[in-house]
Amino acid sequence: MISSLAVRAAPLHAVLGRANPILATRKSPFFRRRAKVVLVRIANRRRSVPTPIDAARRASSLGLTLPSVQCQAYDMSTAKRHIASLRDEYAEMTRQRIVAAFVETLEDEAADDISMAAVAKRAKVAERTIYRHFKTRAELSAAAGEWIEDNVFSYIPFTSPDELPEIFRKLCKRFDRHPHLARAIAVTRAGRRVRAGFRRHLIEQHRKAMAPLVQHLPAKEVRQAEALASYLNNVLAWNAMREDFGMSSAEIADTIEWALTTLLKDVRQRDAVAARSGKVGKSPRKRTTAPKEPA
Repeated sequence: MISSLAVRAAPLHAVLGRANPILATRKSPFFRRRAKVVLVRIANRRRSVPTPIDAARRASSLGLTLPSVQCQAYDMSTAKRHIASLRDEYAEMTRQRIVAAFVETLEDEAADDISMAAVAKRAKVAERTIYRHFKTRAELSAAAGEWIEDNVFSYIPFTSPDELPEIFRKLCKRFDRHPHLARAIAVTRAGRRVRAGFRRHLIEQHRKAMAPLVQHLPAKEVRQAEALASYLNNVLAWNAMREDFGMSSAEIADTIEWALTTLLKDVRQRDAVAARSGKVGKSPRKRTTAPKEPA
């Protein structure tokens, strides 16, 4: 009982400081603000459950007799849970800061390889901290790709290929807001590693959207149609037309819309012809000429 009350009387910052030395040494303003919020929450929760001493004091000040007060030991598990939650939140905050620093470095340097030392310096963490959160560069690149997709260019879902022209027009505006990053993920080796994950996801979405249009086409033409639709709805097309032809995003969007409309119209025509001919999913056979007899 005495030990439990002694722990209760100890200052919260002392309890948390011993359990989490990071709290005492970390100088980040955001972290201090967040830690203060958590401390206030714990303090409020403690005040909401009166101790026997508090109850006795209130009763004596009112001249009341306390019927039967059961002694309650302060449950340290509540504080421990809050401390663990704070640690997890701080770890996630550090992870996000590393990913954001990686993306910023990629955007600023546009290099084929990103130095982990440069990322650590920008994120204001030790280099070993990066490898504590990301075991390999590939894991960090994948996380950066997801971060870009969620926070910068934002994947736009679609179910029909007829939606692609309008989607690409929206993407062009987003590429314009971050042109250096868009170019970096298009042409650099590091950028290609970053976009590998969401490109696979996007290709799969194109395949599903194109499926109703190519039911009767041979496998070779299906693959060609899917590949062309995926390439047109791509940052590579935006970057090539912008750099090679000096086109604005509006001009690029108009050009891609023209190309996609023409492609989809042709695919529908080819599929209808294949359906009428009854040759579903079969590639046309090449004509073979009989060998000429020697004269």
